[in-house]
Amino acid sequence: MKRICFTIGSTDIKSGIVKVVLNLIRELRCDNNYKISVLSIKEITKKDIFFEYMPDNIELLTLNINDNARKTVIFSAIPELIKFFNKHNFDTIIISGMEFVIPFYVAGLITKTKTKFIAWEHLNFFAGPKFRLEWIGKRIAIKYFKNIVTITKKDFNQYINYKKNTPVYQIYNVGKYPARTNEYNSNTKKIISVGYLAHIKGFDMLMDIARKVFDIYPEWSWDIYGEGTERLNLETKIKELNLENNVHLKGYSSDINNKYSEYSMFVLTSRQEGMGMVMIEAQKAGLPVISFDIPCGPSDIIVDGINGYLVKPFDIEKMASKIAELIENTEKRKVFSDNSTVNHMELENEFILKKWKEIL
Repeated sequence: MKRICFTIGSTDIKSGIVKVVLNLIRELRCDNNYKISVLSIKEITKKDIFFEYMPDNIELLTLNINDNARKTVIFSAIPELIKFFNKHNFDTIIISGMEFVIPFYVAGLITKTKTKFIAWEHLNFFAGPKFRLEWIGKRIAIKYFKNIVTITKKDFNQYINYKKNTPVYQIYNVGKYPARTNEYNSNTKKIISVGYLAHIKGFDMLMDIARKVFDIYPEWSWDIYGEGTERLNLETKIKELNLENNVHLKGYSSDINNKYSEYSMFVLTSRQEGMGMVMIEAQKAGLPVISFDIPCGPSDIIVDGINGYLVKPFDIEKMASKIAELIENTEKRKVFSDNSTVNHMELENEFILKKWKEIL
């Protein structure tokens, strides 16, 4: 039996990385060839909430680092990981997030551990400024790690183009999608977006797009699900643009998959994504999806003009016009809904698990 350990930065269940790690673990734990543990870098502060989502019979470990400064966390992790490697003997550790490659690599050198490291990229190769934690972590992984896992095909090619013969695998994230049970609701006049309320998710641009859309279609509305550091700024912008009757910050929902049937379309305005699982969730629920064609994610799952639209990055006018096009064309929305899961074969969990098992 192989001993496998997945790392997470914290046990904050609102984190997209935590969710995709737990989804993969739920599938792998059914295989008796693996004994699986989860290592939280930070101190567990929301244990009761996290354990509602934590699969049964999975060992939870922590380095107990109580700090919110990213650099401090990374370098505080090194001595704790040295103790960890001296105490635990895993066959493979999957490092979720390239910024955490640094402490694992350093601690691994010091302890001379035989554990195999797999670096799991959750954003993309060009994410993060030069010489910062992610940038350094990616290059350490490329040079010294046995395997790197990227989420999208574009990101896979970016890694390969940086250094030929790099041991890189492209594997989509395991999803937890309920079976679609509803017909597409063509009568609803509501748009949905979902994501952490941070600058990278582009909700500030969403407000500018919304202003253009609702100047023409004031009877429509746009709901945003998620919480985050930008909430107050977004509330201010909603007031500045007089969007209080049309744009609503709905907060975090643990039941988002059952919300999609209330909406007409899903819109993604992110500046950057690793994959964009919310787009897949929306498509599985039968929604047309419109997204900026940012480097990684949307083009893997949206077939432009077939089940949604890809818009030139950050072209607010074009995004507003594509939304308007679907608002005005009920029949096209229905066609996009019918085609919503086109191009989804490699997103099936059985296919994904087979690829993971090949490298574990």
